[in-house]
Amino acid sequence: MQNIPISDVLTPAIQGFQDYWNERYGDSFAPSWRDIHLDELDPKTIPYIVVADVKRNPLDFIIRFWGTEHVIRKGFDKTGESIQQKPNFRGKVGWSEYVWVIENKKPMASKGMVNLDDFGELVPFEQSLVRFPLTNDGIDVHHVISIAAWADSRWE
Repeated sequence: MQNIPISDVLTPAIQGFQDYWNERYGDSFAPSWRDIHLDELDPKTIPYIVVADVKRNPLDFIIRFWGTEHVIRKGFDKTGESIQQKPNFRGKVGWSEYVWVIENKKPMASKGMVNLDDFGELVPFEQSLVRFPLTNDGIDVHHVISIAAWADSRWE
């Protein structure tokens, strides 16, 4: 896992989402999923978002929302699936990032290659992203919302 400063991956869209996320929480470490309204975001940003529900006992992350640009770029819709199920686009790295967010209760940024070996005709590419925690009770992380960027993203 390459955990890097958020400033290293800031694009206008990521900055816009980070500002939105920051505006949504008060005394807690993060806003709740109820505080996030995708229809309030720049419509060009929404296709680059992924939302995962945190399941415990055993720990898992189930995709609630998989933006359409992820479907187009990665060739697969993971909505309703565990991040561990095939295809697993970033292997153990993605899992480690989600775990880091729930343990540290703060956003994290990373850059890394997306593995598309399961889709012979698609070429792997570098993805920059920021994962943000969401909490329902101000104590635990219940959802993780991520926004990705690629060098050739259509909204940059």
